[in-house]
Amino acid sequence: MQRRAETEARPIRLHEVRESTIQKEPNEELVSLRTQVAQLETLQERLTAQLTSQMSRTFKDAPVGLCYFDCELRFVRINDYLAAINGLPAEQHIGKTVMDVLPEIAAAGVMKQLRQVRDSGEPIIQGVVTAETPAHPGEQRTYMHDYYGLRSDDGEITGVACCVIDITDLAREEHERYDASRERKKSSKLAIGGELRVTDLKCEVNELCEQLGLKARYDVSWDGNRVRSAEQS
Repeated sequence: MQRRAETEARPIRLHEVRESTIQKEPNEELVSLRTQVAQLETLQERLTAQLTSQMSRTFKDAPVGLCYFDCELRFVRINDYLAAINGLPAEQHIGKTVMDVLPEIAAAGVMKQLRQVRDSGEPIIQGVVTAETPAHPGEQRTYMHDYYGLRSDDGEITGVACCVIDITDLAREEHERYDASRERKKSSKLAIGGELRVTDLKCEVNELCEQLGLKARYDVSWDGNRVRSAEQS
């Protein structure tokens, strides 16, 4: 009892308190920092996985054709929309070139343009190609595409990305509008030509009447003004 009392009564020296605090605080701080780092890494992994999942869904479900090629211009990835445009399952594209799976499209200039983007790094925006694909055998369809280079962090070209839409209906409507406009102009010219001929005949009749001392049969001033107005329009 006496020894215990002496121990309890012994005063705590200041340097012992400082040493205890110095040893304890860095350890606690280190543990706290390690915990925070682990939490941040977990959060980053979760956000990366979520972003990757969202991007994959966007790529898969986008209402346009999407794909990208490696530096050998082989398909690395393609979404279902573009696969349907091409008329082949997506898996039949992977590891192959456009020439392998779509020779008609490749021959229409696609391979040449892909090489151009890969070699120069300059994109091709709103390029247009018309060709037949397995999705529509025997039918020429029109597609608009954007090609642009994929780059690594150091700026090196690592592949080519592609966005495609089928503009066949729009191209057909534009062609029909052009044909209709051309027909209208043609009809207008024919009508003007006919009116000019009638006016010329009336003038000839009036000239003959004048030579015979007769009164002019036709007033051609109104016809001439009307024809000139139609020509100007």
